[in-house]
Amino acid sequence: MKIALVLISTTVTMVMFHVDTAIASADSDSASAARKLRTRTKRPTNKPAEVVQTASNSCTTSCSAGPTCTPTVDQQVCIELYDPVCGCDGREYSNECFAFRAGVNVASTGSC
Repeated sequence: MKIALVLISTTVTMVMFHVDTAIASADSDSASAARKLRTRTKRPTNKPAEVVQTASNSCTTSCSAGPTCTPTVDQQVCIELYDPVCGCDGREYSNECFAFRAGVNVASTGSC
């Protein structure tokens, strides 16, 4: 009977080892994905903004961020939060981030 208990104990220990290893592997994969995302996401710099194009629409010529560089559209990651804004193009966006990703400045908060 002692031998049977030892075998059961060893089996349980091995199962626990495999579960712990799988969890550690999943955590490692998540951490690796997070590192890749941080590596691809560039942070804004404090360099003066550079005017590359002028627009006839006064809504698109103003800069609410001031004279500093902000992330470009392809660097922006938006969360799925519904906080509607009205863009300068007259369209409603689910939040300010999605308007920015569309290349549109926010004209007002709330629905258009």
